Amino acid sequence: MRRAILLSLLVISSLIGCNNGQEAVKWPTRPKTYTSMVSLSPSTTELAMSYAYTVKLVGRTASCNYPVSVTSVPVVAQVKPDYEKIKAANPGLIVLDSSIYNAQDLQQIDALGIDTFEFKSDTVEGFTKELSQLGALLGTESEISGYVDKIYNEIGTAKSQPFPNPPTVAIIMPGANGQHMIAGVKSFAADVVNIAGGKAVGPDSDRFVPIDAERLVQLNPDMIITAGKPDPLMQDARLKSIKAIATGSVRGLEQDIVIRRGSRVDKDIKQTHIALVNMAQEKTK
Repeated sequence: MRRAILLSLLVISSLIGCNNGQEAVKWPTRPKTYTSMVSLSPSTTELAMSYAYTVKLVGRTASCNYPVSVTSVPVVAQVKPDYEKIKAANPGLIVLDSSIYNAQDLQQIDALGIDTFEFKSDTVEGFTKELSQLGALLGTESEISGYVDKIYNEIGTAKSQPFPNPPTVAIIMPGANGQHMIAGVKSFAADVVNIAGGKAVGPDSDRFVPIDAERLVQLNPDMIITAGKPDPLMQDARLKSIKAIATGSVRGLEQDIVIRRGSRVDKDIKQTHIALVNMAQEKTK
């Protein structure tokens, strides 16, 4: 994959030139300009449509649904990428969240010979660094910088209101027939919970993984944040002894905001912090 090319572009774009000791700065001409791109993950499609709108999006996945205007963009990936459609779209750049693809998928994307930018970080801090790199690559530094500022403003708000004793929090994706999934403690979702004032609990994983009822009861979190409506979880009789469920300390947030590291991470941090604060306040009544 042309990662080496992209890295050199980012380094060059970060250089600042001076004119005979004057204070004025000059950004060098970009050695490559991208006018079109394909997004192979819903989270990167959010970013492309919200903060890289000067670069035409010529392909997306079938799961990309935000913002609504993205539905006019051709679909080039269902569960897996359609490599012929991607080649036909002839993008200058492919952007994707590498966590949703396996090594074989990434190798096949690499084989297309198209410049590719991957989001890999499982922390909010790492994500903001990758955002800045993408902004430098696409020439959208100003737009991306504004978004990064929003994220850090929400981090600052959450950090200014710490819990004396951070509650243990499980991030659950409720499933039908009791087939629930939980975010691992190394995941992006867990980092958001930790930033928001909680202490994420779960398996030693960097993504959502299946969890059985017995293991969830053993974790016994003080609070639960669900990605989507909490009803299937609350109605699961096997889980009624869990502290969070017994005390009603369960809050459902919009699933796409919780599971995607896209254009709404600031809202994710804000909503998660508010949910934790509200649940804590209700416990003291």
